[in-house]
Amino acid sequence: MPNRVATLRSSVPGSMPQAATRAPGELWLNFADAHIGYIDASQTAQKLLAVRLFVSTAPYATGDFVVYAGALYQAIAPSAAGAFTASNWTKIGTAQDLSQYLPLAGGTLTGALNLPAAAPTVATQATNKSYVDAGDAAATTVANTKLPLAGGTLTGALNGTTATFSGVAAAADPPAQDSSSKLVTTSWFNGHQPAIKENSNRLINGDMRIDQRNNGASGTAINGYTVDRWAYAASQTAKGTWQRGGLAAAGSVLAGLGFGYYLAFTSSSAYALLATDTFNLTQPVEADLVSDFAWGSANAQPVTLSFLAFSSLTGTFSGSIRSYPAPATRSYPFTFSIPVANTWTKIAITIPGDTAGTWVVGGNAAALGVVFDLGSGANFRGPAGAWASASYSGATGAVSVVAVNGATFNLTGVKLEVGSIATPYNRQSMAKSLADCQRYYQFSGTLIMGGYSTAGGAFWGAFPFMTEMRATPTLTYFSGPTYGNSSALTTGAITTRSANFSAAVTTGGGATASFVAALSAEL
Repeated sequence: MPNRVATLRSSVPGSMPQAATRAPGELWLNFADAHIGYIDASQTAQKLLAVRLFVSTAPYATGDFVVYAGALYQAIAPSAAGAFTASNWTKIGTAQDLSQYLPLAGGTLTGALNLPAAAPTVATQATNKSYVDAGDAAATTVANTKLPLAGGTLTGALNGTTATFSGVAAAADPPAQDSSSKLVTTSWFNGHQPAIKENSNRLINGDMRIDQRNNGASGTAINGYTVDRWAYAASQTAKGTWQRGGLAAAGSVLAGLGFGYYLAFTSSSAYALLATDTFNLTQPVEADLVSDFAWGSANAQPVTLSFLAFSSLTGTFSGSIRSYPAPATRSYPFTFSIPVANTWTKIAITIPGDTAGTWVVGGNAAALGVVFDLGSGANFRGPAGAWASASYSGATGAVSVVAVNGATFNLTGVKLEVGSIATPYNRQSMAKSLADCQRYYQFSGTLIMGGYSTAGGAFWGAFPFMTEMRATPTLTYFSGPTYGNSSALTTGAITTRSANFSAAVTTGGGATASFVAALSAEL
């Protein structure tokens, strides 16, 4: 049993009981600051309470705690006797301060909730059902962070099955179509999907519907176009096959996601990459489509790239946005995760605007390229998440599809838009999508020209294009020409809107010539 304290001794301000009067177990009281202590076995005075009232007659050492004006303070510097000097103390908090924060179990936020501009990957979003700090690759949850009731900035993860923000209840999971983390920042917390601007997507044929050249047939050609506006660039031949896939191959899963087509790539071997190798799917973007990015200036805008990806492999994949034409002088490698093989995964990546470098900001020339890396050597990969003065196709350490025999990588629903939010894919009519593609490439259809002349004479024809092209196109004969009492079909003047042709009459009288022309004004 502990000894019963018989007496309560006191001491003068700033002092302890005299040694001669000390007895183990006795209490003592310092009247100066109402501080209670006890005498230990070695007859040394020990403090019982860590917190005392501040008094101007006592000195304080660094680390001491006091209560002053109803708040708890800790000394950050020695303080001599005298009035309270705020610079010597740090405020710990008050009961009133604590009431200004949301409880960890949930509550009502009456002010603005500010979220970081960048977003986690879909993998971390799906794991935590939360908004994770963009720099937190391991998706570590900041479980004990409280937000002030008046609003604040969330830098960690927001966890819980339900929460209420400004009277809007948030569901346990975001809507299925908003599975990307960037969609969650607006549509989930605000209780509705963000508005979709009609022409917000700066990429053309992102849903892979238009395939004028191949009509779904596969190919292996390198450094040329696959489906419209999407090129396959490679440093080596015979390393892969590309093709537009459709519902027959994708099944109901892709249709359930709102898409009927995709661009597919299959590796042809387990290729060991050289440092100078690069393999990618890319779309160059015309400057007039991205003038409002304002890259290369202090007003450079962030952009968000969203898409659906599918692969037989899992892990961290990569791509880049880079200046155009190649070799690029500026590039931003990005990464994304496909955690489950052979499963369509929604990805959203926010890319900060580039304030440096020189960018084409207007006109019909190419300004930038959106690149999906299928495998690149060390010369064409760099650190992810930062602008670099280099020509990178992807990020160091990412998956290389061409390094695995028979590996697949499929892509659809690709959207590039201004801002830090990925809005849902906005589908255009087939007529508009085709016309947008025909600005860069089109077939003439079967053209028939005829005339009448003496032998050796000429006849002419002029043909308008399906739509005005980006620039004066290069014309090749896709089929024909087929002659009727004629020969020597010759191309005359070509503009962005039409082309003129002439042919020679073989024998005096009527003559015809027919053909199909392929017109290319690709970037």
